Amino acid sequence: MGVRTRRTGDHPGKEQLQRAYPAWDAAMRAKHRYDPHGVFRNELYDRYGPGRNS
Repeated sequence: MGVRTRRTGDHPGKEQLQRAYPAWDAAMRAKHRYDPHGVFRNELYDRYGPGRNS
């Protein structure tokens, strides 16, 4: 069972993600500060992290 959205059918858009997680930008800045080489990643970061247009 999954949540379906109007934008893509499977995944929320970046605007929806930011509404659900208002501190997303601050978290991405902290991630870059503590992991500047991108060693620790996951699908959420790969889809919505900095420089991603999803």
